[in-house]
Amino acid sequence: MDGYKDIEVVTMDMWSGYKYAVNELIPEAFVVIDKFHVVQYTIRALDAIRIQVKKSLPKNDQRLITYDRWVLLKNKEDLQPAEIEKRDMWFRHFPELEQAYWLKETMRDVYNLSQDRYEAFQRFYEWEKSIPDSFAEFKEIQKTFNNCKQEIFNYFIKPYTNAYTESVNNIIKSIEKAGKGYSFEVLRAKILYGTNATKKPKFDKKMNFHTFDHTLYGGFNNYQGIEVEDRSSIIEGFGVDLLTLSNILEGKNK
Repeated sequence: MDGYKDIEVVTMDMWSGYKYAVNELIPEAFVVIDKFHVVQYTIRALDAIRIQVKKSLPKNDQRLITYDRWVLLKNKEDLQPAEIEKRDMWFRHFPELEQAYWLKETMRDVYNLSQDRYEAFQRFYEWEKSIPDSFAEFKEIQKTFNNCKQEIFNYFIKPYTNAYTESVNNIIKSIEKAGKGYSFEVLRAKILYGTNATKKPKFDKKMNFHTFDHTLYGGFNNYQGIEVEDRSSIIEGFGVDLLTLSNILEGKNK
């Protein structure tokens, strides 16, 4: 890619290959581990423990935990009162679920509540101490986090993420799944023009329309259905409003 040596900040996940490539090609670049990937690790660990707890129950008792995945993986501030009540009932019966859930939420707090890098380090240290020895899933990601600690906490110096790019990728994937065998050109067109960011053509009142009456038995073929006095009647053509498209990708518009 032309100009790659001018890249100042690189955001990535915790795969070592990306880090080695950046260090080799653009060693001066500032590397930041995307916070969404960090939180995603804790979500996966929580989900693994949730599955273990559910599988350990007799089949009849498994009914006590329904729709648990959607409630437990949801951000605590997004829960509805009924969901909070259900969550707390599960916690009373299954304390390991409660521990795993708050480990996930505490990691989110490292990012959401810390004012600077030092405070984030302190919160992370407390998070590490709160992991039970029996939680192999969280112990494993603790090692991963410590191997990338420098890059993870670089976020608090330069708070960059890949959120916008990930949103674009998700839109592309969903559009691609909805069809089959799209060429690149067709897929690109659907991505650009498949949202309400598309400006539809508008017409002024210079266009004269006629109704199609008495078209039975072939009369339709000889009937002129529309007259356009002036092609300039189309006052606005097709196009994409980039600001609207950006808001869609960022979740501000539907």
